[in-house]
Amino acid sequence: MGFENSDLKVQINRNLLEGLQRSFADYKKETRQIVEDVLKEESALTAREAMVYTPPMDGAGGGKGDTKTAEKWGNMAVEKDILSVVSYENKALSAAVGPSGNSRKFADWKSGLRPKKPGIIQKIYDDENFGRAYNKAKQLLSHNTKLDILRNTAQIKKIHDTQRAMYKGRIRKNGGGKGIPALANPAQLKDYIKKRQERVGWMKSGWYDAIKKIGPATINGMPKNFGLKDLPQFITRHVNGFGQVNIQMTSGTGGRSAIVIKNNIGNIFGVAYQANTYLKVVSARSGKMKRRMQHFQRAAIEKFKNKKS
Repeated sequence: MGFENSDLKVQINRNLLEGLQRSFADYKKETRQIVEDVLKEESALTAREAMVYTPPMDGAGGGKGDTKTAEKWGNMAVEKDILSVVSYENKALSAAVGPSGNSRKFADWKSGLRPKKPGIIQKIYDDENFGRAYNKAKQLLSHNTKLDILRNTAQIKKIHDTQRAMYKGRIRKNGGGKGIPALANPAQLKDYIKKRQERVGWMKSGWYDAIKKIGPATINGMPKNFGLKDLPQFITRHVNGFGQVNIQMTSGTGGRSAIVIKNNIGNIFGVAYQANTYLKVVSARSGKMKRRMQHFQRAAIEKFKNKKS
């Protein structure tokens, strides 16, 4: 640009203009890639946060749903729910209060070794009110004759699943398990409890599936898998396709870029609503994506300026 014959004369260097246009095009392309990568990163971290606040969680302090602590609480919840509707048979107690039993035999049973297996029979043993404990034992046995004892896991499952359906999957939490439980063969009941505990983490695994479908984000030229670090095996052991990911990348003025993630099993029986999962996740991630985006935009601008110079 210069002055010639008192008139303003503008001279354009075509090579410089074309180079500048290429730079702007590169910046546009690069920042679009940045948006996609930041969205991938944030989506994966949001899915991981959803695991933190999806039951089971740390029953003592809340959260920590992506740790071994949550698995322990989940296993305990499963066991207690099952034992609230089906308990271990105790042949010694049956003999003490059955057709040929009496209060003296019950007293002998109560003065013996404490039953090792948890459940109603252990509670009867621990009850210091002898009369109340004796009546509970007789009531329990009158509802569970020798012919009524559950002998296989299919019978146990039928009773348990019926109660789960009635109380939206969480028997004790939703007011169930207060009646007289059925009695089952100890070995069969122990096996059933173990198998049901293997399902702990199932709801969270939909978020794990979503993270895998999001794919790695490229940060500083390197692909990185966000949201997967130190995930415990009780979540990753479940293989399913219940995570959904919809990536929408647009360009131009007013364009909207988004990644929509969904866990189709994350709210079974409404547990996510009860746990306020959505609100807790939004609160935890609030502001973090904005700060991360600003960081990458500044880095891209500096890179663009360096190219230009």
